[in-house]
Amino acid sequence: MQTLIYLHGFLSSPGSIKAQQTKIWLHRHRPEINYLCPSLSPYPEETQQQLDQLVTRLDVESRSVGLVGSSLGGFWATYLVETYGVKAVVINPSVHPYDMVNELLGQTLKNFYSDDEYQMQPQHADF
Repeated sequence: MQTLIYLHGFLSSPGSIKAQQTKIWLHRHRPEINYLCPSLSPYPEETQQQLDQLVTRLDVESRSVGLVGSSLGGFWATYLVETYGVKAVVINPSVHPYDMVNELLGQTLKNFYSDDEYQMQPQHADF
């Protein structure tokens, strides 16, 4: 079975408009494709672990896994391409996301789709 993994952006979620539009389109036009859209942590170490676990569970060797990454999800898609050799399409990818950590230090950040709040720490720029 083919699988498409949609990776949302920073402080976004599987409930984002782009993620939902992708899900609906696939359901209508390519129902044979398994659609996954994990809820990604805003913290880089957690997201890396989460994505590594997800991709290693799937049969990436068979070339049956593809990615769509939007914004920070594009950064993570690029990481997965380089690490596992999967194919990806990126939409307005974040190229240097670690640069924004200093701008966000000390601010309380809220997820656009939930009431979850986060605080960036200096070590988040180390990724």
